[in-house]
Amino acid sequence: MPVVDRFEEEDGSDSDASAEIDEDDEGLVFEVSEQALVRYSVLCWSKFSEFLPDSWRPAGSIYDVNVVDKDPSVLKLIHFPHSLCLTDPERELRFSVLHVKEQHGYIESAVDFTASHVKWRVSSLCPVGSIIPSSQHEENHGAVLVFKEHDHQEQFCFHVFVAPNTQSMIMAIEAQVLSSGKKMIKMYKSATFSSLKEKVYRLISNPEAEIIPLQQEFCTEAVEMKGFFEAIFDQPLTFQLFLMDKDQELWTAKITKGDWEGKKVLKPSKRTKEQHTGEKKKSRCEVMPNNNPLLPDTNRGQALTTKQLLQVAQTLGQEWEEVAINLDQSITDLDGIKEGGKNVNMIKLKMLELWKRRTIEDNRQATAQDLLTGLKGMTIPSETRDLLKGYVLNPV
Repeated sequence: MPVVDRFEEEDGSDSDASAEIDEDDEGLVFEVSEQALVRYSVLCWSKFSEFLPDSWRPAGSIYDVNVVDKDPSVLKLIHFPHSLCLTDPERELRFSVLHVKEQHGYIESAVDFTASHVKWRVSSLCPVGSIIPSSQHEENHGAVLVFKEHDHQEQFCFHVFVAPNTQSMIMAIEAQVLSSGKKMIKMYKSATFSSLKEKVYRLISNPEAEIIPLQQEFCTEAVEMKGFFEAIFDQPLTFQLFLMDKDQELWTAKITKGDWEGKKVLKPSKRTKEQHTGEKKKSRCEVMPNNNPLLPDTNRGQALTTKQLLQVAQTLGQEWEEVAINLDQSITDLDGIKEGGKNVNMIKLKMLELWKRRTIEDNRQATAQDLLTGLKGMTIPSETRDLLKGYVLNPV
């Protein structure tokens, strides 16, 4: 039985049923009986909160998974990444999954779990996500996301969110920001940390800012965001934020004026309601028995080829992560792209391939002009810009 992982990166592996999961792999893992094309999307838990009893809480993201080109029965097992910090994966814990079928929620048993994944035997392809009893007060892997209010003229206001490090929760935060009615700039000082617990946290700054509220309680049972810290400064100076557990520093980030100048402004749009209900672009992944780290080029018309994207990747320097952000890729995307990679050019290529796939899924062509448009307003190497302009003038 092939075991295929890292589907959000569209990687394939040639493995048998006895293959072990890489404990450092934070992506989905699928076990299939034969080659298949799988499509999945990450959903927001808020859409399914009515199906989750109070005695349970999310332990990771919730997904919608489908087999595109074969009978769904070829998908045998799914390994869901969870957000718990398990220093001893052998300890007694009770993982289950919430399986939502025909507007009813069902609690189903997990087959097994590891320090990073929960293993579930597929019973049907409906929204499903890992959960644990609310009585199990395990620590979570946490994430901090920082946004800047764009419309403040006299003050500099930053919104700081703390949440479990799952795609579903990050989507919920971004949906909340978009539905706030304010123009916001997403800061990319986001980071992950361990030991996120159900307790009160403080946010402090250096130099001192007005922090509202002074402290905030985090509760893992909540499936929707309840609030955030506001840090307000009078001057656009360099400052540092610290997330504190009493006197212990859990997370810190140095913020400079350059971290928000020229960044994309998130504006409320007609799609805000869709995003709030948890809808997201679907990832399309072909499961095939080969060792090639790249899937075949999904070229449409004048779309950039994999070879051309590699040439573009080779022209990018340290600013490649900023390029990824300008192409609407998240911190979670970047973590997945970089994980396990040693060849920097191949990591940058994976970033561009991700942009290409999502662009095509949005019914655009992923041409050189599309890429130039996506990078409009940011500083990129002249070699990169000249190369892309050359592709525009001389398309394949």
